[in-house]
Amino acid sequence: MPATVLRDDVERFEELYARHRSAVYGFLEGVLADPAAAEELTQSVFLTAFRGLGTLGRDVPVGVGLYRLAYQAVRQRVGLALWQGFRRPPAPPTDDELAAGLQTLAVHERAALLLRDRDGLSYEEIAEILDCSLGAVRAWVATARMRVTGPPTSQACVAAAVLASSAFDDRLEPEEGPPLDEHCRACASCAARPAAYVALRGQLRHLVRGVFSVAREAELFSALRLGGHSRARTSERMFAWVALASVAIAAWSVLLLFTRATALPEEPPATAQPWPSPVPVVSEGTVYVLNQTAPGAITVVDGPTHTVLQRVDLPFRPTSLAWDGLQRRFYVARGQSSVAIVEPDSGRLVGEVPLRYPAWGIVLAPDGRSLFASHFTNFRVSQVALETGETVREFVLSGRPFSLAPHPSGRWLFVGAAPGKIVRFDAQTGREVGSFTFDLPADDLYSRVIVAAAPDGRTVYGTVLENGQIAALDVASGRVRRATLRARGTARFAAVSPDGSRLVVSYSSDRPNAPGVAIVRTDSLTEVIGGAEPSGLGVAIGAGRVLYLTHPSMGLLYAYDIDTGQIVGAADVGGSPGPVLFLSGG
Repeated sequence: MPATVLRDDVERFEELYARHRSAVYGFLEGVLADPAAAEELTQSVFLTAFRGLGTLGRDVPVGVGLYRLAYQAVRQRVGLALWQGFRRPPAPPTDDELAAGLQTLAVHERAALLLRDRDGLSYEEIAEILDCSLGAVRAWVATARMRVTGPPTSQACVAAAVLASSAFDDRLEPEEGPPLDEHCRACASCAARPAAYVALRGQLRHLVRGVFSVAREAELFSALRLGGHSRARTSERMFAWVALASVAIAAWSVLLLFTRATALPEEPPATAQPWPSPVPVVSEGTVYVLNQTAPGAITVVDGPTHTVLQRVDLPFRPTSLAWDGLQRRFYVARGQSSVAIVEPDSGRLVGEVPLRYPAWGIVLAPDGRSLFASHFTNFRVSQVALETGETVREFVLSGRPFSLAPHPSGRWLFVGAAPGKIVRFDAQTGREVGSFTFDLPADDLYSRVIVAAAPDGRTVYGTVLENGQIAALDVASGRVRRATLRARGTARFAAVSPDGSRLVVSYSSDRPNAPGVAIVRTDSLTEVIGGAEPSGLGVAIGAGRVLYLTHPSMGLLYAYDIDTGQIVGAADVGGSPGPVLFLSGG
């Protein structure tokens, strides 16, 4: 590379660095609460940006691109520590209420809040930086504002705080205005939230950003200049020059991102606190999230506060999860010819349930005495007595079993299977007693049929979202109601609300990092349109009509109001969360 080109790059870097050095370092120091780590990561981010200097700003504005680099760098460092039980380092106590409030927020919440209220970025720009949906940005900003200005005291106040956040950003839907006005007339604290949000934005815009150390800066520029002059002499020296130049550019880039949008908020030193932090949510019970990493884990979340209570580490990659309320233990499938038995308190493996074939999906029988396991590649489902560990019967299919729905009475087992069928078995004999076939080509062996039974046992629902088909099977008469949904994708999980009025189906699609969710009225088989866009994969429905969804790419558990689609809570639950269970008794 010609020396003149190198000098041009250095000059460009120096200009950018001078403009943005404080913002970059301040952002990283605020997020990590560790000055040494912030300096190290600042150099690393600048190195990454320098290497991509020629392409920086091609797909998105330069500032957005730099914030995105910074956020990715922090996610890589903090995310890994999080999944290994990361805890924030202790910090000196502070009397600053704003600083204390920011310290309670998770990384993505602080990032969204600072990008929006301090740096003035649009929701669309923030979604680009954080690589998430607009609905997620809206939820994170609303949650952060709620918690920094004072947590709501009731379910109604949670909903009002979310709507007030939308109104503050001029994103309130017309039908959302009257309920908010009515609530604020009766609740003085909620009526004061708009003014609190204005004050919060003003405080955030006057935050003092950190400064990259003079020693590090001198070291950086010295290395850059040495590298530039010696490039012609040796390739090794040139590499050092490029590396250090990159460091500077990255600092600029993170700084620019931080100045305009602080993807990961620059916050005061964080107090020692478990990760993730609690978020208001309204559902009495316990949520169990299966982390499908290798090795995996079960993350236990308190429903009312959305606080992570426990993380049960597993020595294998799990595929499916079931809870035995009688023995109070987990059954965890792992794609092998056995199901692990895990003690929830200690996380110890206390036994195995032997199987004849590898199992991918499992579900307990309603009486809790046996377990059904689907054998995807063997075209069958087996039933195992938990007391003896013996396979008591097998249900043979003509295609792959995708999902299982035991009837609440224990009399039947419904299986969603290829090619496009809902198969009904007598659970006492293993005989097939009926089936329903969707409109699919006879050779379609891959369109997923996902089934779910209503709690009262009167209806079993099945969906094939590759073409939007849904069917409701009346268990007593065998009659079938059919409809076509707008949702399109590959159905993954389904659940019916406790009162039987809503069916929720999650699906994957061609939208990157954005699994979809269809919320369906069971009486009319029509989709419900909410005020926010629910997004997630694992599905569970809790008390208080709260819908829980896991978002694998974000490592998040969301809580939605199932009637409105509004987000009422969120928590960071670690890597690759998939299946989720809700238990009202804990």
